[in-house]
Amino acid sequence: MRKNALWVEFDGRSSMGFDVYQVNFENGLMQTETIIPDRSINKVQRQNSSVVDFYSVTNSPLTFSVIFYCDKELTEERKVEIIKWLNKSTYRTMRFETMPDNYYYAIATKIDVTHDTMEKGYFTAEFECNSPYAYTEVLMSDEYTITDKIEVDIVSNSVFETPIIKIIGTINEDSDFSIKSQTNDTELNFTELKAGTKFTIDCLNHNIYAWDADGKEILLQGNKQSHSWLVFEPGNNHLWCDGKCDFQIFWQGNRV
Repeated sequence: MRKNALWVEFDGRSSMGFDVYQVNFENGLMQTETIIPDRSINKVQRQNSSVVDFYSVTNSPLTFSVIFYCDKELTEERKVEIIKWLNKSTYRTMRFETMPDNYYYAIATKIDVTHDTMEKGYFTAEFECNSPYAYTEVLMSDEYTITDKIEVDIVSNSVFETPIIKIIGTINEDSDFSIKSQTNDTELNFTELKAGTKFTIDCLNHNIYAWDADGKEILLQGNKQSHSWLVFEPGNNHLWCDGKCDFQIFWQGNRV
């Protein structure tokens, strides 16, 4: 599906400043429809077996093409300006006139700036984002102190299933620690944790970091493939938390 916009803003500069007053974009950039990203399955090989077990899913970053239509004949000087505008070495913010509240972190992976196309009044560029979705704000939960089991409700105002970015915390007494979502049955479980352990659970990149009371790095739990990690769904996410610790949850979403 292709849609039109009057302008695109990239790296804080509008296309209208380059005499571009219409852009077409495609490949899933739709304001109200759910984007289903391309995904690959990560598997774990069973020891001494040809059978593999499911470990996790990796979502491919969002990619899309943009066609820029020029209102005036492009001079050689203006062509150079456009190339400098789009040819960045890092991800930059991007948004379209038709979706001004949807920001993307994108980088141009291909820019068609051949003389033939520019002389005909248009040129194209392909972009890749740093995630499968439009950029959303990083939100932080309250700091929870638990001495047993508690229930926590966190509302995600995104239209997409959103990986929790990370959970940080400190174990206050020797105990197990677990968080389970009653909404979609994703969970994290850790056993026999020692008092004073500080931890960071990176659900987005599937990594776990922990330090003992003396600041030495320790292995929080070796069998990482036993985790299904935590994922927020749109709307209310009902969590059961169990342990003796302080912790906070960070995720991507829109403020309610």
